[in-house]
Amino acid sequence: MPCAEMSFGGVRATEAFKHNFSDRWAEFLRSEFPSARHIAIASGVTTRTAENWLAGSCKPSGDTVALFFLRYPEAMARFMAGT
Repeated sequence: MPCAEMSFGGVRATEAFKHNFSDRWAEFLRSEFPSARHIAIASGVTTRTAENWLAGSCKPSGDTVALFFLRYPEAMARFMAGT
């Protein structure tokens, strides 16, 4: 099967997911952590980076997202699915 046929719901769905990722990421973080400082400690980033994630001004790296999926699988699946 060609890679183009194996997309995650097609181009529109993929673009929509990318567009909404920062909001979903921030929503997940707010649901699991009381502050940017707590997020920073849990993820090994600076408090400023955690604040930027909460503000939606930057996104985490793929390895950070993967680690959160390993640590918080149910919550991550729920928020990344948009439910």
